[in-house]
Amino acid sequence: MHKNYLRSVSAVIIAFAMLAAACGEDEPAPTTAAPTTTAAPTTTEAPEEEAPIRIGLVIPDFIQNELILALKTGADDAAADLGVELLVTGSGSAQDLVAAIENYAAAGVDVIVYDTIDAQALAPAILALNDAGIPVVCTVACASEGVSAIEIGYDYRADMGRPVGDWLAAQDPAPAKLAFIDSNQADESVAAIYAGIEDGLEAGGLGDVERVVTPPTNWDRAAGLDSARSLLTANPDVDIIVGLHDLLAGATLTAMEELGYKETTLTGLGGTCEGLMNILEGRQALTVIQPLYPAGYLAVEAAVQIAMGEDPGADFIPIGMVVVDKAFAEGVLDGSEDPVQSGVDLKTALETAAAGC
Repeated sequence: MHKNYLRSVSAVIIAFAMLAAACGEDEPAPTTAAPTTTAAPTTTEAPEEEAPIRIGLVIPDFIQNELILALKTGADDAAADLGVELLVTGSGSAQDLVAAIENYAAAGVDVIVYDTIDAQALAPAILALNDAGIPVVCTVACASEGVSAIEIGYDYRADMGRPVGDWLAAQDPAPAKLAFIDSNQADESVAAIYAGIEDGLEAGGLGDVERVVTPPTNWDRAAGLDSARSLLTANPDVDIIVGLHDLLAGATLTAMEELGYKETTLTGLGGTCEGLMNILEGRQALTVIQPLYPAGYLAVEAAVQIAMGEDPGADFIPIGMVVVDKAFAEGVLDGSEDPVQSGVDLKTALETAAAGC
């Protein structure tokens, strides 16, 4: 199923062919020469097996983050399709990600693929890989320094942040106070999202609107719940809340219910099943679907090409995103809206969400 999905992704957002299936031939059986009267029997040894390509994948925590799990699944599927060994580390700690990169480098992997949650924290590790001549593939979010052989990613400012900023500025009545349940602005992708939101607010005449922002939650639901409780308690007059991830929006809904907070417009980001379910139920106004499965698949596919000495064919592979509100979601379900955009099977995703995920 994933192969068909990625063909759809590449047809819409990638201008080159992908998904070449790799298959290995059976090793020839050892052969033994017939004995002669002048020499002892001789044996021809089987050719040595080549060591498999080994790729180290270093990504954020995929246990509680549905989107990062999709990234890992895409990488796992690519590794299985291409017959390579994939070593995976996932953590919500930037220090853990740095340590994983160092460990994989010491273990002699052929290529390291990574997605950072802290652009500056990972920069020294990526620079060290460059100095050691170990190829690097960045997917989703990159370090602030260092060179990648190829990057797979998104235009967070234009395709995720700006739609949210435009939507905020279009609200009637205009909001007087905005709240943001932060993920982590040290991640360059999150910083780009905020910049896009500001672009939309400025364009819509809301550049001076009051804003309150929580400390970083690192995409952790428990931290998001605590932060939302604190913010809502201290700010009973917030008009619109932006969760910098659908799971943070979900945690905010829980906090609002616990505190008996007034009915307040809420939006999230990412396009998780939970986020889509909340939109269909009218509990969340908006999300922006970020398909991470292809980011994992394409990153491993490129890493394999690099390990084999091939040119991946591009320096950057963009992946599109999809803005979804309740009206659009219902249109997809009733057939009045296009069910596939940017390679995303929206109808299947929304049907799953409607069934309770």
